[in-house]
Amino acid sequence: MTHTTERTLRGDGVHSRTTKGPIIAAVGPTGGEAALRMTRALAARHSSEVLVVSAVYPPPVYAIDTGQPMLNTWPIEERRTERLQQVHNRLHRLGRWLASGEEPAVEIPYGDASSSIADIADERDAALIVMGAGPHELSNRLFTTETALATMRKVHCPVLAVSEKAQDIPRVVVIATDFSPASVYAAIQALPLVADGAIIHLVHVWSRIRTPYPLATLRDLDDTYERSLPARFERLRTALGQAHPLMFTTVVREGPAAQTVLEVARAVSADLIVAGTRGFGMLERMLIGSVSTDRKSVV
Repeated sequence: MTHTTERTLRGDGVHSRTTKGPIIAAVGPTGGEAALRMTRALAARHSSEVLVVSAVYPPPVYAIDTGQPMLNTWPIEERRTERLQQVHNRLHRLGRWLASGEEPAVEIPYGDASSSIADIADERDAALIVMGAGPHELSNRLFTTETALATMRKVHCPVLAVSEKAQDIPRVVVIATDFSPASVYAAIQALPLVADGAIIHLVHVWSRIRTPYPLATLRDLDDTYERSLPARFERLRTALGQAHPLMFTTVVREGPAAQTVLEVARAVSADLIVAGTRGFGMLERMLIGSVSTDRKSVV
């Protein structure tokens, strides 16, 4: 957020750089109120500038004689004007934004949503992007959240995806970690998003080596790894530091990563689930919008 310190991982150390960019709220033609509310709360907490981005991309018009798509350029400005009004209507419904009473700045780019959001975030050196997580149903999870997932993979700043019923800054957080640089980085980026006194559950899920014939050597490897976990958690805690009052717990489970992390999140009624965009494979995709209490977020 404005004038905050971003710690990045390089090799075995944690280094810092200062970010001064805005918090970007990325919304579509409808919905997005939860992302806007969360953006407003975080901006107030960190005294950050806010920028609302909503990309438009008119569908192609097909020529009847050739069946080939042709870009119809004339409605672009009309659609951008319409979208701008839609966004301002939502901002107005949410009430007072800034101390001055003014609404945040709004940009309506034309083009692919994830690419447009990523380009603006890079240009403005954004501190954070907040966007909707999409529906909760498993059948929709792999399709309706593609914009959030694609944006996560294109930008250099954190992305906070929130469900439409999210109301407040997270107070109970599950951080899924495999101790990789990507997962540690995600955890570091998530801490400025949580409330003072928040409970942080550091969750590591692993599986023992399975072979048709049990081997003593493999059992020894599993036992050695299991004994190493307290030290790994301690290194993670050191990397996270203590920017503001937080309570930490550590959780170790065996089983499938995504399912197990979600089970832990439900058990503790987590408001936020954190996972790195690399190092977990499909975990990030399964977590988006998948929580059960309708008030969760994912970063």
